[in-house]
Amino acid sequence: MTDRLRYLRQAKAIPGEETAYVLTRRTVHEQRFVIRPCTENDLPMIMLIQRRVRRRVPSRSLYVMSPRRHVLESIRKDYAIGAWKGKRLVGFSMVLSLRETDRNLAYDLGYDPDYALRCATFDGAWIDPAYQGYGLQ
Repeated sequence: MTDRLRYLRQAKAIPGEETAYVLTRRTVHEQRFVIRPCTENDLPMIMLIQRRVRRRVPSRSLYVMSPRRHVLESIRKDYAIGAWKGKRLVGFSMVLSLRETDRNLAYDLGYDPDYALRCATFDGAWIDPAYQGYGLQ
């Protein structure tokens, strides 16, 4: 079992509610998070998390924010998953699905188009600085 998997264990499901996960920071504090797909309504919170993360990066030239249009495209066509603490979005990640798009890195790598359509692109993960260290990324 990897270190990351040791920190993730499914919490007791509450009838009628989404499945929650209990994650433990290495300092032993437990937090309960709900993991679910993001919707277009979450877009403002997603953009806010990106700005918060960018402010904390030592060299901003190394950090590229995903433009609003890319996030919206991933919410609609790909996998945009959020981590929620109550009603607050505290992290999200995007994985491009198996489709033809200039955002699929397989095309940049020169892969054969048939093979490229079998390649997913992990587009990134952003975790609110206040919730880093729980293995959400």
